[in-house]
Amino acid sequence: MAGLSFGILFWWGAGCESTAGSLATNETSSDVTAIDGGDQSASETADVAAELTAAQQQAAEAERQLERDRQALQFSAWQHVKAIVEMWRQMPPEYFPGIATLVEQIDTLAAEIEREDSLQVGRIDPLQLTTHNPAFWRAMLETTPEDPVVGLFEQMLWTARGYFDRAGWLIDLQISGPALPMPVHRLTYRVDDEIEKLRARKDARLRALSQSLSGEELLRFITSARGFRGQDPDLVLASIVVRLRMAGIDPADTEATSVQVSELMETMRDDWLIVAEHNPWLAARFNPDPAARKAALEAEGFFAQLAESRGAYGERDLQRLAEAMAAGGFYAEAVQTSRRAVGMRGFTMPGDTMVWWDWLEPLIGAEETAALRDAMDSGEIRPVAFFEVGRALDGTPQLPLHPILGERALRRLQEVERRLSSAEPDSREAAIARLTQAETLGHLGRWDEAEAALDAVPATLAQAAIPMRMWVALWSGRVDDIETLKRELDPDSVLEAPALPALADAAQGNWAAGAEVFAMAAESLANDNEYRAYYALMGAAFHRVAGDEAKAVALIKRARELGAGHDWVSVLVRSMAGEDEREPVGDNITEIAEAGRVCEQRFYRAFQTDLSPARRQALLESCVSTGVVDFVEYTASLLRLRELEPERWDPSFAAPDVADPAEDEETKDADREWTRDASPTWSVPS
Repeated sequence: MAGLSFGILFWWGAGCESTAGSLATNETSSDVTAIDGGDQSASETADVAAELTAAQQQAAEAERQLERDRQALQFSAWQHVKAIVEMWRQMPPEYFPGIATLVEQIDTLAAEIEREDSLQVGRIDPLQLTTHNPAFWRAMLETTPEDPVVGLFEQMLWTARGYFDRAGWLIDLQISGPALPMPVHRLTYRVDDEIEKLRARKDARLRALSQSLSGEELLRFITSARGFRGQDPDLVLASIVVRLRMAGIDPADTEATSVQVSELMETMRDDWLIVAEHNPWLAARFNPDPAARKAALEAEGFFAQLAESRGAYGERDLQRLAEAMAAGGFYAEAVQTSRRAVGMRGFTMPGDTMVWWDWLEPLIGAEETAALRDAMDSGEIRPVAFFEVGRALDGTPQLPLHPILGERALRRLQEVERRLSSAEPDSREAAIARLTQAETLGHLGRWDEAEAALDAVPATLAQAAIPMRMWVALWSGRVDDIETLKRELDPDSVLEAPALPALADAAQGNWAAGAEVFAMAAESLANDNEYRAYYALMGAAFHRVAGDEAKAVALIKRARELGAGHDWVSVLVRSMAGEDEREPVGDNITEIAEAGRVCEQRFYRAFQTDLSPARRQALLESCVSTGVVDFVEYTASLLRLRELEPERWDPSFAAPDVADPAEDEETKDADREWTRDASPTWSVPS
């Protein structure tokens, strides 16, 4: 997603966007010529000059096209702002004064900036219209926490202003929340894609320039270019990064030289403020205040956890992110993230709003914050939902599924639908989307649809679909062909990823063979010791199902050795050995990671010695009840339960589920007004 990638920063300094002008103009050609010149003959010099002129003309045309595309996106975003305002205009102002005030403010702004043949985007001030605008926060409280329209309004304002990195950052934060209504989902991702494409084009040109110059030459060029475009955030950020590097500071690790960074950044505070306006999330890494830098890095770590969860996050995870963002001074974003957390829960509790008032006061002042709090506490505000947020998942899951994974499934199916609508049917992008679709439908117990999605993978990429075919077979219980599929796996992958072939053996009743697959992986030096300990434990559990106690005990001992120094896997070893059963699952982890650890702990406890069959089955059932279908222990428990009580756990015993016909979004006119699907609902204050 746009706005949250820092990789290119550490070479060149990209991460903010230019708002006007060109790096490839005659104004800077003298600097480039001076660098590329030298002792040459007259003809050689003429040839070089001709090539340089042609290259400059080509670069200038590319810059002009980039600027035209930027302006097209800005104009489009402004039209979306106006579409939101038209949707808001229907709301009774006596019940929604915040929304009504925003409508008036945008009407006034439109009269000032719209001309017959131009749009004066430079006069749009998103900060004053949103972050520091009491009416904006009143409007946000006048909508339900899960409704995305007010957040979308802010994103489109920043996009219209041309601050694409800031808009992309806000879009990424909104995407990390409840599933968006489909019209908003399509619009949000389309704008985000356009922002990413523009940033990639700009980065490619900047990176090529940086790689052709030394540090001092690059700084000289930047200084010269800033003589014409001093407020260009890309040039400003590049200047900061180059100066840090020349001082021996790694921009990727500002905490390693914290004092030196603070001293140097204090001398560049004005430059830093320019970057912070365009991309505050990135600028926080270089904040002159070391405490603010540290808080921002902690917030970045929380956000990284959400990304690593593959979309599996919940209310508590977002609340932790909100608190970390507030600690870093991102109060506006903290309020909105906290509201999205409430939206994921589905209802508001009195304690939710307490932190909002603390975070809003630095933005709009104590008096305005108190007025909002009074309106909220008195029941004067009755929030409106402009869209039916979310869409019921088709069919009834035949697997226990964690609510967070159910929410993720909805987001995934929406995104798959969007990607398939724009990808070529035989492309790699379409194949990846089909694999994601199959996995998601498999989690939901929609086996026929999952298999159909896999059948739609192009024949040239069929090999890549084999692992997912095996997973769908394991979840569905349709394992007649799983041995054939297992033989088609890449043999080199078995030692590094033993779970799938081992589970395939177990699904056919051969738990001992599955145990040996895990045991071999546990001895592979290609794997990290933590994973080797997991494989040894899993092998021990499989051997106990197969009745080979000696091998199980030996693998538990091996797991203890391999797990030394790895706290959580050592807890699991002790659980399986019957020691310290009730150890905590850990702190500062996501909700789904916590549920996964509970699943793991219950699974390995189920294979302690001297447990009654009823107790062992109860633990396996409680492992599956966590609903963390991504975890190997979940699937292993499911396979064993199908052997113990097939009429309850084997899907082949269940009545077939008939899903309602899904609306074919792809047949709709892609260019229709997205706000047409809005249907505001609210209650009148008493």
